[in-house]
Amino acid sequence: MFESIISSHFAKLGTALSKSFTRYVSGTISACSSSTYEIARHVCKANNMSFNTNEKGLNYLLNNDNFQVDDNYWRMHMKMIFELMSEQDLLRNGEKVYIQVDFTSNQEDFLILCASIIVNNRSVPLYFTMRNYPKKKNQYDHKKMELAFLKGLKHLLSKKYQYVIVADRGFGNKRFIEACEQTGFEYLIRMEPNMNIEYGDAIGIMEEICDSDQIYEIEVKKWRKKLTIHKHSNEAGSWYLASNIKDLKHSKSLEIYKDRFKIEKCFQDLKSSGFDIESSKIRKYSNYKRLLVLCMAAHGLLVLFGNFIVCKMPAFLKNSAEMASAISAYFQSEKRHTLYFQKNN
Repeated sequence: MFESIISSHFAKLGTALSKSFTRYVSGTISACSSSTYEIARHVCKANNMSFNTNEKGLNYLLNNDNFQVDDNYWRMHMKMIFELMSEQDLLRNGEKVYIQVDFTSNQEDFLILCASIIVNNRSVPLYFTMRNYPKKKNQYDHKKMELAFLKGLKHLLSKKYQYVIVADRGFGNKRFIEACEQTGFEYLIRMEPNMNIEYGDAIGIMEEICDSDQIYEIEVKKWRKKLTIHKHSNEAGSWYLASNIKDLKHSKSLEIYKDRFKIEKCFQDLKSSGFDIESSKIRKYSNYKRLLVLCMAAHGLLVLFGNFIVCKMPAFLKNSAEMASAISAYFQSEKRHTLYFQKNN
């Protein structure tokens, strides 16, 4: 059932490449795995061709220099995600879209900066950039990578919506905030509490000066930069959230930031609690990047399909034989995520 969605949205890859991409994303969905062996095995069930033929086809796709993860690819990917979300009333014209941003890695081989979008209790990847994992200190330029990432993301996003970058305190620095401003993004970013600030007539450490939960207009002394800070506290501690969103209500800032943690679920789904891409033996940069986009496309479709099952699909369709394999794949992925969560909490 996923084939028609994939093939229609990725037709601009070209006839042969689109067919191959559709075949192997569908196999990745069915396998719920990044293992090339498992993907090829599941494709065999769909096309009744030999395992060797399907394995060679997958390896050819991953080695195919015509399969470029470029602007053309990302526009097709984003269009698919946004259209499916709109069909489920998860996006509406004029509303702000909150994009979760964070780093992940594949062990010590690749460093990945990823943007994802919330789908109820999960998030799905919209875009990523990737680098070989730095082996030495200061081997790569954070500013250059982050600015290129934000410029690329802004360039690709639809003009139909307004976008807000949501990020944790690893991005709570002048460099990233000014990169958001330079590229035209609104932001909500958690800050470290020990920054030296000026607030009214007071100068000192933020957590000492900002002692109640409210909105503060401060200046970070070292940066010589004014920021709007939303402070939120509970028994576990306090969050200091910097934002340039006009007229953002204090309670709304907390609601938005809480959703940031759903990108961690996305990473778990792609890793050990789902597609297990960290176990892939592929170490060639271009091949790994292509395998990762197969998994991300598969993950996005599974999450959106799962949301449709839970929220929209009538009971008689849920029980139909035609839906059985797709529903089985979704809940197989959900079970892996639950087991991972139980094991690690």
